[in-house]
Amino acid sequence: QYHTSLRTNNLQKHTSLRTDNLQYHTSLRTDNLQYHTSLRTNHLQYHTSLRTDNLQYHTSLRTNNLQYHTSLRTDNLQYQTSLRTNNLQKHTSLRPDNLQYHTSLRTDNLQYHTSLRTDNLQYNTSLRTDNLQYQTSLRTDNLQYHTSLRTDNLQYHTSLRTDNLQYHTSLRPDNLQYHTSLRTDNLQYHTSLRTDNLQYHTSLRTDNLQYHTSLRTDNLQYHTSLRTDNLQYHTSLRTDNLQYHTSLRTDNLQYHTSLRTDNLQYHTSLRTNNLQYHTSLRTDNLQYHTSLRTDNLQYHTSLRTDNLQYHTSLRTDNLQYHTSLRTDNLQYHTSLRTDNLQYHTSLRTDNLQYHTSLRTDNLQYHTSLRTDNLQYHTSLRTDNLQYHTSL
Repeated sequence: QYHTSLRTNNLQKHTSLRTDNLQYHTSLRTDNLQYHTSLRTNHLQYHTSLRTDNLQYHTSLRTNNLQYHTSLRTDNLQYQTSLRTNNLQKHTSLRPDNLQYHTSLRTDNLQYHTSLRTDNLQYNTSLRTDNLQYQTSLRTDNLQYHTSLRTDNLQYHTSLRTDNLQYHTSLRPDNLQYHTSLRTDNLQYHTSLRTDNLQYHTSLRTDNLQYHTSLRTDNLQYHTSLRTDNLQYHTSLRTDNLQYHTSLRTDNLQYHTSLRTDNLQYHTSLRTNNLQYHTSLRTDNLQYHTSLRTDNLQYHTSLRTDNLQYHTSLRTDNLQYHTSLRTDNLQYHTSLRTDNLQYHTSLRTDNLQYHTSLRTDNLQYHTSLRTDNLQYHTSLRTDNLQYHTSL
């Protein structure tokens, strides 16, 4: 069956064709234009349409395993495309005045989406598969940004914000967690990392500066801290057999250091305005100590072992000095004083005793020596002179 028709004032045109397995149709109208085309078979349908004042356009195609569609509109523009098969769906849309854009794609194991908006801008992208999810988003007035990624064994995230800036990053696999954060007006910074046997952290703050670092494992702990206005500093380290610590303070200066192990303890301290200094060391068979003070000066040193004791002391305004040494078979002592001078020396062993003494204003002098079979003594005095010797 075939049919054709034509009319004017001002034009309608029609054409039609039919067979056992086909239907075809065409139509045309004006004032101002509508156009239509249609085709059908046993396994196909096709359609096209066109309109103006000002333009709508349409196309459609269908088969047993496919559907396709296209549409276009103006004043001012909407555009759309759609495609479907047994294992695919695809869609595209575009709208200006002032712009929305969309794209979509789906298969048996994939979903993909993109969207764009303006006045003033939102942007989104999404992708999904059997073992992956990915997303991106962007916003302005004035800017938020997001990214996300997930798999079977990983999660990743990034975020950015402004007016004025927050930044975030996160990463997680099967045995790790990682995080980074940044803030301004005026700056906070953070970093964190964790695994099965490790924890790490870093933090930074300003106006005006706090800084922190921390690290932990199965057998270690480490910490560092810094503060200003005007400065406190700290460091700490611990293991199974060690502890270490350092501290520093100013306005005007305190300093500390400490170290401990299974068989050792060590300590150092320093203070000013105006100066105290301390050092201490201890082991299984040793103790050592040093101290210094000023305004105006006291000094001390001490050492002890299993078979020795040693001591030194110094004082001024104006001077006292002391030294002492002891062992299993010896004792030694020295002392000095001024304003104006006393001096003393003493030595003892298993078979000897020795002593010396000196005094002035104006002079007494003494010397003594004793052994198992000897005694010796000397003495001297003045104003004006007595002298003695004995053996």
